[in-house]
Amino acid sequence: MKEPKVHLLHEEQMKLFTEFLQCFVRPEVLADNSSPKKLKTVDVQIQHLFC
Repeated sequence: MKEPKVHLLHEEQMKLFTEFLQCFVRPEVLADNSSPKKLKTVDVQIQHLFC
């Protein structure tokens, strides 16, 4: 029986989410907000954040 890999889920979700955001948001915004809590507070209504 394989071991569960739930402990890896959060990291993979964060990676997927940031890769998705890279399509729309400037790279420096993601670099400045590298933690999930910081990413949650990014105001996506500000126009200069977009590519």
